[in-house]
Parts: sequence; structure tokens; C-alpha cells
Amino acid sequence: MLTTTNDKDSFVQKSIFWIVLLAVGYNALLAVVNGNVFSVNFKMAAGFEFLILLSAIGIIVKTEFSNLDIKEISLIVFVVIIALLISIVNQYLFIDSIRNFLIIALFVMLGRRISAENLHKLFFVVSFIVFSFLLIEVFALDLYVHIFNPASYYANTRGVIASEFNDTGLFNTANAQQMSDRFGYGLFNGPRTSSIFLEQVSISNFMIILVIYGSVFWDALSNKKRVFFMALVLMILITARSRSALALTIFALASYHVLPLITRKFSIMILPAVLSIIFIVYFFMPQENIYSLEDSFRGRIFHTGLILASFNIPDYFSINIHKISNYADSGIPYVIMSYTLIGALVLWIYIATIVEFESPAHRRFIVLANLYFWMLLMVGAAVFTIKTAALLWILAGFLSVHSNNDKTRKGVKNENTSRC
Repeated sequence: MLTTTNDKDSFVQKSIFWIVLLAVGYNALLAVVNGNVFSVNFKMAAGFEFLILLSAIGIIVKTEFSNLDIKEISLIVFVVIIALLISIVNQYLFIDSIRNFLIIALFVMLGRRISAENLHKLFFVVSFIVFSFLLIEVFALDLYVHIFNPASYYANTRGVIASEFNDTGLFNTANAQQMSDRFGYGLFNGPRTSSIFLEQVSISNFMIILVIYGSVFWDALSNKKRVFFMALVLMILITARSRSALALTIFALASYHVLPLITRKFSIMILPAVLSIIFIVYFFMPQENIYSLEDSFRGRIFHTGLILASFNIPDYFSINIHKISNYADSGIPYVIMSYTLIGALVLWIYIATIVEFESPAHRRFIVLANLYFWMLLMVGAAVFTIKTAALLWILAGFLSVHSNNDKTRKGVKNENTSRC
């Protein structure tokens, strides 16, 4: 066990807590500044993220390395080499793949250094903050917009201008009129919510990660925390109206007692299964329905299949990297173009084996995390955003060094008993 996971090292534990909390919430903080103090631009947002990653590197270097860390360090070197080769071949500096993998690797390594008490405190605090601002957004939308003004923030930092149909001050995808085909369960008909994530995809992804966390630690959570997390998940489902979040939540609930029985082969086969779905939809969906289903789950999957079917050999080796700007809504082509086919295969094996199959909790995590990662890549590349990825990968890192599930559960139980 890593010595740095001992709670006596309070500096390391507090640093990890704040690094992850800032990773999740820095966009919200900058949005407050942008809307109420001075305009924030892309360089400021990128610089803030860079400082977060730099702080993570500092804590990792400060603490004792484990043998497990060698895998992440080796893969970082591998990704850097691939990025350099892509840049040389294309005569264009391409660092997206480095940034994306650094987020995964650094937070996995931080997860190996976080204590059980700190991990659960982190998930509770983030959830409480999300819940608090979600209430404001649902019941006092004007106040929420005054605080964050997401439309202005994304216009200034990402160049995403509010559409002519969006006069809410929210991010474009919040517009209820544009989402008439989405299910609101008859309980909520306002704009889609986003809380501190400012846009609707990330709050849905956060909800899925919260479901994964609950599936891993359900037996150890106190009743109060169970009720709180279930209420938050339900509220996000109703107000954010995400189809993928609903599907993965239903799967997590239905498979809770089944996942502990599966073998490692299942997690490895998730990506091939996802690719099979893509090509089945591509080959069997009538092409005359493409435009009418453009924003549907099937339409997005078809679009991904269309791109993959158009790939030629140079595309699989990132020869024309400038084409990657066309793949914002198609995550799997984006991954292949970012890392080359060889790099994408390495990423697949790494994520499929990131946690050992040593307990029911580990098996639930590895299957749900792989489903989350690869299924959402069918319809976009939002799984790489630091504001949700930090939580998923720190959980992965924690589980990768806590092989004795009984001890982990005992630590969680004690923490919950003392605080609830």
C-alpha cells in the first residue's frame, strides 16, 4: 500500500481534495468572474486547467511512486511520442491527445494517493454543490443566469455563440424548444439544467459517474447518503433529460447483482460490442432518415458509422490531422485520429484493465466505467472534459490500490457513521 494514502499526510490529502474540486468547478468560478467582474477568454480558461494539471503533477512527484504508476508514466511517454510524430507528419502542433491522456493518467495516480475518507468526502461535497446550484437553476433561473451567464462564458472562452433561438442566457443545448423530442416525464418542462457544469452534457456525465460510484460503494453508504445521492440522480435525470444517462442508469440498476459474476473478457469486449452497434445502425438505418434523426441517439451513432466507413488508411494513422475538427460529435473517430489506430488500441486495453477483477465492487466499476467511456464516445468526446473525468479516474485510481474490498468498505462505513 502506498504510504502517501495515510491520513497523517494532511497536506497531500487536502491538496488532492482541492485539485479535484477545482477541476470539477473551475469553469463555474471563471463564469462567475466573466459575468460579474471582467471578461474571461480561452487563454485564461486553458491556463487555469494547465495549473490544475501542473498541481497534480507536483503532488504526484512530491509523494512516493508505486510500481503501478510506471504504467501511467510509460503511457504518457508513449502518447507524447505519438503526438510528436503526428505533429511532424502534419507540420502542425497537435497536443490534444497529450492533454486528454494526462487528465486520465494524472487523476488515476492521484486516486492511488487519496484516502478512503477523503474520496467519499470529495464525492459528497461535489454532489452537495451540484445539488445546491441545481435547485437555484430549477426554482430561480434568473438568479442562476445572473450568477453564471453560461451563454456569455462559452461565447468568450470557446467561441460558441448563443443561437438565435436561445435568449435564456444558458448554453445552447438548454433550449427547451429545441429539445421537444426529449422525455421530461411530465414533471419538468423548463430548459435543460446544468448546475455548476454550465452545459447539459457534463451534468449528465457527472450523474453517470455518481451512479458508478454508488454501484461500487452502495453496501457501505449510510442510509442518509443513499437517499441524498438517489435524490440527486433522480433530479438530474428529470431536469437534464439525457438519454444516455437514463440508459446507463437502468443498466447499472438491472445488472447490480449480475456484474460480480462476469469475467475480465466482458470488459475487454465492450469496445468491440460498441463498434458492432455502430456498424449495425450504419448499415441498417434507412439513409433518408439521417437528417430527421440528426440529434437522436440513433442519428449520432449513424453519423459516427458514416465517418468510420469513410476513413482511409492515412486517416487511421492521423496523416491528415486537420480533419479532426469535424469529429466533435463523433468520439471514436476523434480518438483514432488523436492517437492513431495503434494508440487507440493501447487506450482500449488500458481502460479495460485499469482495475483488477478482485471483488464485486471492482467488477461493477470496470464494466460500468468502460460502458460509460466507449458508449458516450459513439456520440461525442465529452468524456475527456476534466470537470467530469477527474472524478471517474480518481475513483479508478483509488480502486486500483485497494484490493481488499472488506477493508475499503470498513473505512467507508466508519467515515459515514461519523459524519451522517
